[in-house]
Amino acid sequence: MTDELQVQRKKVSVSDDLSWIRDMVSSSFAVEKRHAWLEQNVPQICERIGNGLNHKEKYCNAVETVLDLLALALREPSLQPCFHRVAETVQIYPVDISSPFQADFRSAIIAFRKKLSVFANLHHAAPKDIADLLQAYVKLIKVLSFNYGISVQQDLIDQAISVSQKLNDYMETARLNQTLAHYYIIYGDTLLAEQHGKMAFTDYEHVGDAVGIADAACTLAIIYRVNQRFTKVEHYIDRALKMIEKKAPDKHYATLFYEKGALCYCLKEYHPALAYYQRALEIFEDYGAMHQTAMTHQAMAQVHIFLGNFDDAEALLQAARRSWEKLQNQHDLVNNYFIAADLELERGNTRIGLRLLNETIELAYTLLDDNPARAHLIDLIKQRIETFSSRSIR
Repeated sequence: MTDELQVQRKKVSVSDDLSWIRDMVSSSFAVEKRHAWLEQNVPQICERIGNGLNHKEKYCNAVETVLDLLALALREPSLQPCFHRVAETVQIYPVDISSPFQADFRSAIIAFRKKLSVFANLHHAAPKDIADLLQAYVKLIKVLSFNYGISVQQDLIDQAISVSQKLNDYMETARLNQTLAHYYIIYGDTLLAEQHGKMAFTDYEHVGDAVGIADAACTLAIIYRVNQRFTKVEHYIDRALKMIEKKAPDKHYATLFYEKGALCYCLKEYHPALAYYQRALEIFEDYGAMHQTAMTHQAMAQVHIFLGNFDDAEALLQAARRSWEKLQNQHDLVNNYFIAADLELERGNTRIGLRLLNETIELAYTLLDDNPARAHLIDLIKQRIETFSSRSIR
């Protein structure tokens, strides 16, 4: 055994976390040397990952370690047997029934385990196998980023794109681009989000998929609204509405109405905003869509604040808060408290409003993961505090 491998082997007995695995995976060692190290340490790797999956503070690190090994196994097929043994640990590990994410993550990793060899043989693989592999990438990205706020290694994203190019299927490529657009929105890269969102819209439009067109238009609306490019928002929303106007109203149609309402709100057209939100709300309620209903209640509350309808705003915020608590949607719950503080400020209760804003920052640090979305929300709250603090001094 080489000196370098002996040092790494020694770390197994003294390390209390998973960094020694990730350090080796990302090292510049030759494939053969890394392969030898992994083979010798698979039992310890599995034990540490298993312990991490059962430890709240180490859970994200354990998941990211599995992803490191997955990316490595995809790049270097000779290491796939090691990943299969690690995947078995994830598969047999007890699932915490209070955390559906654990089951989703296990399912996503097992899907990869079944299709791992396809990536190494893309030039000769059957289209169905390539499509299944691409769907495994999409599922993994969705589970990690949307459900748990865990970033995905760039290697895995690049590999997913290369698989989609090999498949040459408009629908599957559109789904990947739509997923990546959402992913980059979460992590604050609006340029890449816009790029993938536009590609998704074009591909959905090419195949005439109404649901996909609506979803992609709403994604682009979010991106352009954040950047205050309101003409672009209107262009894509109106274009999507025309394309699906013959379709029976459903949740996708309602989401377009919601985005149209959000656009009117940004343009300070408050009464049209309420009208569009109301149209969206009626459809969401008919479908029993709790998340979308709560999101619309919260948006309508903001409009009523600007119209001076404070009692209406308070009732809508309370209804939305009950839903966020039931859904355990922490980010929107924190945002709800932010809007409630804003309500008090607009009512003229400056001292109460400022206290609530400070409490909302503490809540954000307590409930939300440390990511760009949390940082952006906290910055907005601090700006609000600064604005009203300076007013009260005068």
